[in-house]
Amino acid sequence: MVKSYRVQVATTDSFSQIIEQAVTDNTSWAPKMSHSAFTGAEGLYWRVAALDEGNNAGGWATSPLRAAQRARMRVSGKLRKDRAGRLRVTVTGRRGKALRGAVVRVSGAGIVASPRRTGKRGRVVLRVVPRSRGTVLLSADKTGYSPARARVKVR
Repeated sequence: MVKSYRVQVATTDSFSQIIEQAVTDNTSWAPKMSHSAFTGAEGLYWRVAALDEGNNAGGWATSPLRAAQRARMRVSGKLRKDRAGRLRVTVTGRRGKALRGAVVRVSGAGIVASPRRTGKRGRVVLRVVPRSRGTVLLSADKTGYSPARARVKVR
């Protein structure tokens, strides 16, 4: 009978350098991700073993951790204070493939706008009225992708 699970995360598949480990009663576990290896470009590996009442470990199940794909965002359009402007946003993933359903948010320069989702071609047109000069920040988020960020200057 399985009482708990031992989980380890390492930088090598030999698990000679373990960066995080835990024993949990749950079938799911999330690392704290405080180690610098989580932000690096190097590969990470995880493994899990079932523990019985005597803390005897069964066989290890091992797999590499896959990093989130990078989302990219292109923005075109100009903004002027107190004038309606249009920003054309295109969100793409790996190899320039359009990301359908990415949530695009706009903030800054006194703009109040609700989030919008990209269409099947990864595009969305935002109509905004900046109330002050400065910078408008745009972000695009989609599950499985790292967020994309962009800035547009308001004249």
